[in-house]
Amino acid sequence: MFTRRTICSSIAAIGMFVGLAETAPFAQRPNKRTTMSIGTPNNDASSRGMAFALCNPANQLVSENLDTFTITPGNSVSCFGGTGTPEHSYGRSHDLSLGATAGQALDITCVHFALSQNSLAGNATVKIYLDQDGTAGPLADGSDLWLLGTLSAAIPTTAVPVTITATATTPIAVPADSLVFVEIVIPQSFPGTHEIGSNAGGELSPSWLKTTTGECGIGSWVNPSALGFPSMAILEAIEVGTAIIPDPCNDPLPACSSDVDGDGLVAVSDVLAIIGSWGMCGDGTFRPAGDIAPLPNGDCCVDV
Repeated sequence: MFTRRTICSSIAAIGMFVGLAETAPFAQRPNKRTTMSIGTPNNDASSRGMAFALCNPANQLVSENLDTFTITPGNSVSCFGGTGTPEHSYGRSHDLSLGATAGQALDITCVHFALSQNSLAGNATVKIYLDQDGTAGPLADGSDLWLLGTLSAAIPTTAVPVTITATATTPIAVPADSLVFVEIVIPQSFPGTHEIGSNAGGELSPSWLKTTTGECGIGSWVNPSALGFPSMAILEAIEVGTAIIPDPCNDPLPACSSDVDGDGLVAVSDVLAIIGSWGMCGDGTFRPAGDIAPLPNGDCCVDV
């Protein structure tokens, strides 16, 4: 666990003028004389009505936030110094074995998140992982995470809260009942600051953060509560749709479709395989053995 003591020690040890502190509002950028500390110096009011808009109305929105409408400036912690802000990652797990998503093979099509402010335009990277150890949240070194796909989204220069959507060029397939982890990578700002959007409304799965190259002693995944910010619930959601399984009967038949058993010969064994499947038709998920005509795709049935 990181404490104020270990954070200050790590800063002193590496001799960097960088501290772990609440990201200041856009108009209050830190400078070289800023005293680094953990705090909430922002007095701006919360922004309401910031709920995420679905990329596709037919999809399901999966969020762990109890309040998906509020972005509270000054509620998020990050690492910054007088010269700027290093690259950060923010993350959260989603257990798709719960609720309406249970038992379904799904496609992740969009990821939504928010920024309270950002002083340098750029591109955020969003990574989708399969969490392989079955426990929500990453191990400190992320060794339990298996990358499934990557999305990106432009992030603007903004002094007011905004929501951001990263859309997958190709939907990211997720096995049924998966535990997935979403990592949102906000690029470095030198000079400049950013603040990930969050609120104190609570969450069903905890938020996580780290710096990419270990600034402020948080190069490994850490929960904000360990940094003195137990109420930091990043505003984030994934958008999922039922996975579309390709019908194999839409594919062309093999070059020698009469070789039903695939042994390189057309023989009695192939005739027996056809007899064994006689009268069978595919249901959109399989092609019955013995569907050998007409060319090019067959008719998905074994008959005359």
